[in-house]
Amino acid sequence: MRAFILVFCMGVAMTVIADSLAEGLSLQGYRWQNRLLLVFAPAEDDPRLARQMVLSRAHGDGLAERDLLLMEIIGSKEMRIEGHAGSLGDAKALRDRHNVASDEFAVILIGKDGGIKRRQPHPFEAEDLFATIDAMPMRRREMREL
Repeated sequence: MRAFILVFCMGVAMTVIADSLAEGLSLQGYRWQNRLLLVFAPAEDDPRLARQMVLSRAHGDGLAERDLLLMEIIGSKEMRIEGHAGSLGDAKALRDRHNVASDEFAVILIGKDGGIKRRQPHPFEAEDLFATIDAMPMRRREMREL
């Protein structure tokens, strides 16, 4: 009986560990602190990635004001968080978690609550991105408190 309980507990532990590893980068660390803009591109030279990066750099103050961090996931192996390299496994894990193929372009806006607020197959224009965020109840409260 003890052997059965031990095997059962080990199975549960392995499931929890496997789920954690499959999730890769834990976005939980950003919850309630930052909004995230996940930009998935098939390759570094994808013109849609370049367009999103130009738009993001041009409106950096607006992104900072809205506590928005940019994560680039390129192919299935490369990732950058605010321009800094992330883990190789995180790129694949994020693609799997958000069901984005390695040859697909997608932009996903994640709110401070960790929920997906918007997903689209093309770059966000700054005005559209800011309007989407500014319409969120948490952002409205933030603006009132400023």
